[in-house]
Parts: sequence; C-alpha cells; structure tokens
Amino acid sequence: MACIRPFFIQVSILTSVLFSCSGDRSTFRLEKGKTYTLKSWPDSAYIANLDSMAAAEPLKAPEKNAPEISISPINYPTMSPQKNPAGQKPVDGAVAKPTPEKEQLAERFQAAVEKLLAEPSNVALYREITVEPGEDWPTFLKRAYGPNATQLPIFVVKSQLQSINGPEFKAGQVMRVPKL
Repeated sequence: MACIRPFFIQVSILTSVLFSCSGDRSTFRLEKGKTYTLKSWPDSAYIANLDSMAAAEPLKAPEKNAPEISISPINYPTMSPQKNPAGQKPVDGAVAKPTPEKEQLAERFQAAVEKLLAEPSNVALYREITVEPGEDWPTFLKRAYGPNATQLPIFVVKSQLQSINGPEFKAGQVMRVPKL
C-alpha cells in the first residue's frame, strides 16, 4: 500500500500537468482604442469594497490662498528686434513696452482667435491663405496681417494658429487665419 500511494501521486501530477499544458488556449489581450461590453454587473459586495477603498484614500486638501496667474499676450517677446537710440547698448532680455497700437492688435487677434475656436465652421470668421515655398512664420504673418504683424507675439500666434490648423506648416498648405 505504501508503494501505491507515491505512484498514484506521481501519475496524478503528471496527468494534471499534461491536461493543463495541452489544448489550444488563446490568451486574452486588451487592444488599445477598442471598446468592450460589460457582460455582467459587479455584485454589491465588490462595489462596497471599492467604496471603502476610495473612502480610505487620503485626499489632498485644496490650497486656500492659491495664487491666480494670468499672462497678458501683449508683453510676450515679439518678432521685431528692439530699436535702441544711437549710443545705447541693447539690454539682454529686454521686452519692448507695449504701445496702444500693439495692445490693440494683440487684443483684436486674441478676440478673433477665441471667436474662431468657438465656431470653427463659421466662414465669416477666417480667411484661407496658402503657405508659399520657403516661407516661415514671420513672413507668413506679414503676408496675412500686413507689416504690423511683427508686433504680435510670435510664440503665442504660432501656437494658436497651430491649434486651429494642426501642427504642420509646409509649402502649399492652406492655413485658416482669423479675420481681424
């Protein structure tokens, strides 16, 4: 009887290994972007367990005196070099002081972009201009808005136009620019 017991254990282990490793078993993998339907709702004990775990999670208290940061689009660096009176050396990192013209143009551009982003299908809010070969952002903006376009902050204008038209800027592309 003593010899039969180890032999039986060995046979049962061998058969369980063979049955568990044999057969066509497909592994389930989630695919990105594909939606899956829920076959059954989780039971109330599982949901209660999730609720108790969420209740035990420490929450970060909101700051009471959090500072509000706002940046005026008028004071961004512009495309045009700063003109200095004769005899003075240029100061590194100096920002040109906004003039009423510059403030008006920047505010009008910002308002036009906001309107266009709110209603992108409204044809009355934009013009379509084709990018010419060898053209960069500053020359494109000069062609679109005239010589005063150098007063607009290039980084802000570029990012806003890319949010309207997409990130690419290449020759032959039709760009939508807001009407001022």
